[in-house]
Amino acid sequence: MKLLSLSSISLLSFLALSSNASAQAATSIVISQYYEGTSNNKFLELWNPTAAPIPLAGIRVTLWSNAARENWKTGSSPNASFDLGSISPGITLAPGEFLLLANSSAALPAYAVANADAKPSAVINFNGDDSVVLYSSDSYLPENILDAFSVSATSTAAANAATDKSFYRLSTEKGFNLDPASQYSDFPSVWASDKTLADVASATAANPWYLAFQADTLPPVLDSFTIAADSPSTVTPGVVLTYTTSGGNPLEFQVSDRADFAGVPWQPYAASSRTLLSGGPGTKTLYFRVRNASGTTTVLSDSIDLTEFAPTSKIRFTQYYEGTSNSKFLEITNTGDTEVDLAGWTLMRWTNQTAEDYKFTGAGTGAPSQAIPLTGLVVPATSTPILPPGGSIVLANNITANPPPGGTVAALANGNISHNGNDSYGLYSGPVDPANLVDAIGFTDLGNEGQDKSFVRLATTPGFSFTAGSNITNFPTVWSEVPLADVDAAFPGQNNHLGTYPGGGPVGYDAWALTAFPGVTDPAITSFSADPDGDGVANGVEYYTSGDPLVGSAAIQSLTGLPGQLTATYRRSRTAPGITAAWQWSTDLTSWNESGSAAGDTAVFFGTPQVVEGGDPAWELLAITAEISGNPRTVYIRLKVTRP
Repeated sequence: MKLLSLSSISLLSFLALSSNASAQAATSIVISQYYEGTSNNKFLELWNPTAAPIPLAGIRVTLWSNAARENWKTGSSPNASFDLGSISPGITLAPGEFLLLANSSAALPAYAVANADAKPSAVINFNGDDSVVLYSSDSYLPENILDAFSVSATSTAAANAATDKSFYRLSTEKGFNLDPASQYSDFPSVWASDKTLADVASATAANPWYLAFQADTLPPVLDSFTIAADSPSTVTPGVVLTYTTSGGNPLEFQVSDRADFAGVPWQPYAASSRTLLSGGPGTKTLYFRVRNASGTTTVLSDSIDLTEFAPTSKIRFTQYYEGTSNSKFLEITNTGDTEVDLAGWTLMRWTNQTAEDYKFTGAGTGAPSQAIPLTGLVVPATSTPILPPGGSIVLANNITANPPPGGTVAALANGNISHNGNDSYGLYSGPVDPANLVDAIGFTDLGNEGQDKSFVRLATTPGFSFTAGSNITNFPTVWSEVPLADVDAAFPGQNNHLGTYPGGGPVGYDAWALTAFPGVTDPAITSFSADPDGDGVANGVEYYTSGDPLVGSAAIQSLTGLPGQLTATYRRSRTAPGITAAWQWSTDLTSWNESGSAAGDTAVFFGTPQVVEGGDPAWELLAITAEISGNPRTVYIRLKVTRP
């Protein structure tokens, strides 16, 4: 039991501490504990020591910080103010009750974080040289002061005397005055400072230095609940939940796709939270509720449509360069066949702990670390915001301070690019909304995967995902890491040359062809579709299946059949980026069909390839089964490979 409670036992103890307490008994709420912990661990405990309930509406808690720490004595304006009535309409502090205020980022003491009635961080942001004052109104005059915990400005030592300490009240005597340089230490019968922060952290409700709070007599009220800021749809299953409550000091919450919350654990209450929508595309409904020690709120729900991600444009990030100091570049290319006006487009950057926020609807998409509007950006090739087909633009940290490596000049633009190895980018063709997401370059805070590196795009297929923890290195067929020195020495025509995409540089199939046909430039021999050994297997397929283009061989290692089923085994190279492979079928060797499609009364569905042998570092042996329905006399299957 806290010493200051109005039970008969603690009241006798209280009177023993102060012989004149009854003569100077407080007539309103007072500051009963001031906790100035490390970092953001700040708490202020208020107490009603009277015998009557006290409405808190209009009563102000104010902060007077740094050089203004004593200005409250002369009727100035505070650095920050908070109306206690805003915690909950009509809130009243009953006789003997406490009210605990905290900084919203406080973490310790843990019991106080859980029990804080409100978290007005602008006010509960004091340090060891700040004063906190209670007023009966927003007229900050001396006659309206109810109580104060005062720190003096007479010296640096005195001004910081309250740093990393906790002070608790011993009596209801007045613990302040308006004298210049007066402070809490002038009132030893009112303020005790004999307990460390550790003592407060381990206190129980029986200790006077325990940070007490208003007991919950009613459950909180859940006022609102929305998914992804009430967005109608999302392409990513990661969504942010926002909600508001009033009264009742919510301690935990539940969120579920089931109205009965079956099997769903309670989680510590937070101002907002994140969750993943389950299942595939479609309308998703989530149910939400909170609780405190007194009970559970009613349930609110919200719905959102989860759709497949489909880029709205063929504009792509095609090179990422994260050099030392300010050598930062980002290449963007129009991989389509029509010009694109970049006016209205936005480039977003998320940094450090927010590096994966682009994966969440209603989170970082609304508040990135850096937003770069492309409106007004001049594409050097057109002297307008229009990016022509096949055209590239290179955004630089600063084109004056950063001469571009590799001789890039024509495509260079000043984009104020300033990324590090744990920053992600998103490119939006309109307002920052998942529906307008065109492309992303993803990294994580933990991996720092992009530090001092350059990545070159090999294919226009998606090179990111919304899976937690995924990053650019998970897409080796789309992104290839190249040394910064190679980029710095690159020349136009090479894919790793900033401002050139796609190029003829030694990456992907082009690199393979240089090795397979040394010194040969005849496209009839070296091209992707050529078949120099005449075995019916084009170079592109040889590349994908780890074959030898100069020695006759079969791409399909074996083919076995059962009624209604064909199984093919084939090799897939582990070092063949930039390729899209697909199995097709035909009944006449003329018309070829995709998996799952039908022709006449026949349909063929190709299953997922299974690894048969995976021990070789250069290739793996796979098996794929075609399920055949209908009554065809003959079914042919083939492996088709394409490149950008």
